[in-house]
Amino acid sequence: DVAVSLAITDARDQIWNSPLTADRNCNLPSTALYAGMWGRITRTAASTGAFNLKVNGNGGTLKNLAVGTWCEWGCDGSTLYLTAYGSL
Repeated sequence: DVAVSLAITDARDQIWNSPLTADRNCNLPSTALYAGMWGRITRTAASTGAFNLKVNGNGGTLKNLAVGTWCEWGCDGSTLYLTAYGSL
């Protein structure tokens, strides 16, 4: 139930599985970006709370995740972008 800033050495799949008590940020890597890098952020049904999990990159929010949703992101070498999202 805290904000997280990811680095390129962190696991490609990040799973949020605990209740959120406020909006929380999941900051994607901002340094050492390379073309073809990607990742997936999942907010499971156990991550309850009427708050957003904000997946952030490029200085803004790429996707707000509600309970039971996921998103994938990619990189072209300098810019992060949303590639897919959906419900569990």
